[in-house]
Amino acid sequence: MNCIILTGIQHSGKTTVGKLTAERIGCDFYDIDALIEKTAGISCRKLFAQQGAESFKQAEWEACLFLKNLLQIRRSDPFLKAVVAAGGGICDNPRALAVLETIGVFIYLHVSEHTAFERICARAKRTGSFPAYIEKRKPANAAERRSVFHEVYMYRTAEYKKKAHVHIDTEGLTPCEVSCALFTAVQITIKK
Repeated sequence: MNCIILTGIQHSGKTTVGKLTAERIGCDFYDIDALIEKTAGISCRKLFAQQGAESFKQAEWEACLFLKNLLQIRRSDPFLKAVVAAGGGICDNPRALAVLETIGVFIYLHVSEHTAFERICARAKRTGSFPAYIEKRKPANAAERRSVFHEVYMYRTAEYKKKAHVHIDTEGLTPCEVSCALFTAVQITIKK
């Protein structure tokens, strides 16, 4: 199937860039986290915090299966069927990744550790909480939160790089500029 699956650390721009690119290409856009939330009836953050990592992984896998089935039902055969934003921690879910591998190619949106953490902190100021993978470690202060994030960032970026067919460095670029780079990568990748 001709789909682009965007991967990257939380707040790397997968959803924003994915929507822009899907609009530019004229195809559908899907966000795996949004599919999970629609099915579960609660946010991904609450699902993970209340029911644990394994329940979240199960819901993520089911969302990927749902998307795969939805795309198979569609009879049209456009240049690109969809742009998909995977969750920031999907690299920890081999079953979900295996499903996504059957529907498209992975494009890794790289963002620096500093930028990603600043975006996470800005969101935490607005929402009052940090991501569950940070909160579950019960950091006592900002330095400990930063240390937890560092571990996760190093592990996940290495995993994304291994899986990706294409890497796009987003640092210092606007969402529109990243979308242009993604559009170029899509044209090259899908035509291979």
